[in-house]
Amino acid sequence: MKFDKIEKLDDERFRRLTGVKRTTFDKMVQILQQADKAKKIKGGRKYKLSLEDMLWMALEYMREYRTYFHLSQSYGVSGSSAYKAVKWIEDTLIKHPEETDKIIAGYFTMHDFMSSTYQGNIIRI
Repeated sequence: MKFDKIEKLDDERFRRLTGVKRTTFDKMVQILQQADKAKKIKGGRKYKLSLEDMLWMALEYMREYRTYFHLSQSYGVSGSSAYKAVKWIEDTLIKHPEETDKIIAGYFTMHDFMSSTYQGNIIRI
């Protein structure tokens, strides 16, 4: 399911499907847009997926434990592209602890978050 279908959902269904509030999702997209803008200064290929789709793919991976193969089939990208997108999303959001604290509120205690982050574990929402 692509983001263009998800964004039309009401707030309750959006939260149930994605695991985050719409405002939180929007804030995450803002962080990713800033990071993407800084990254694009160097040049390179354009993404096949929008930032919203990549974020939704990462949330699906974290929430539903989908494999990169399944994500790649759903989004029409290769498995390695799915991996790179999810990894970039995770790395970018973890670099913003002031916002990450707000994002994870209600899911983890800060101790759980920090211990899983520093142990190199993938954070599951």
